[in-house]
Amino acid sequence: MLNHAMLDFKAINRYRAELSDSNFTAAAMVDGDVVELRLHGDVGAEWQKMDSGSVAAFLAQHKDKDVHVAMNSHGGLVFDGIAIHNALASHPGVVTGTVDALAASAMAIIAMACDHLAIHRSAFFMIHRAWGGVVGNSAAMRAIADELDMIDDAQIAMYADKTGMDEDELTQLLVGKVDGTMFSAAKAYELGFVDEIIGADEEGDSEEMAEDDDATVDLEAEKRRMQRAAVVQALAKIAVDK
Repeated sequence: MLNHAMLDFKAINRYRAELSDSNFTAAAMVDGDVVELRLHGDVGAEWQKMDSGSVAAFLAQHKDKDVHVAMNSHGGLVFDGIAIHNALASHPGVVTGTVDALAASAMAIIAMACDHLAIHRSAFFMIHRAWGGVVGNSAAMRAIADELDMIDDAQIAMYADKTGMDEDELTQLLVGKVDGTMFSAAKAYELGFVDEIIGADEEGDSEEMAEDDDATVDLEAEKRRMQRAAVVQALAKIAVDK
């Protein structure tokens, strides 16, 4: 007789509690007037305190201070990303950010809220069209497609505000070769997604990097990696009833 897989919510909560403190250090002080919001993980993950509610609470707690956002994420839930973006954009203090390794998908949306955005020379920036899924009839399928198009329009507006690029250019980048476009630090700087490259020489270094194979990366391997990571995360939350 086959065993049924079922969610063990107590086990999940214990798992989240064990990991939450080690994966989120939002309260780290950079200096007396600046706090660090460390977003390393999955956008929307409550157990990592990277959901919009946790970030909004953090910003409310430190509304009288400037904020530095340290980023490393391949993305997550788009509406949490938009909510975090808007919370940062509305923060009374100055918001700066650093891409430590990767700002992709929903994290790229969050990054656009920074007043000044830096990226390490070895880090990457990635944008793509929104993903989604639905179970239902043909009307439900068409409805989710329309919703995804609206999300893409919202993304384009955010990226246009930052870069000054037009809608057609950004649409092409969102579509990309497979699913979006990943940029090297130099290409992200060249296109205006970021304001500074950390570790670049003052003269010539950024231009040299940008000329290297157009400084873009094919996303097929990254897409497969993201899909595998999503499966692993889901399996980690499921306990098999033996």
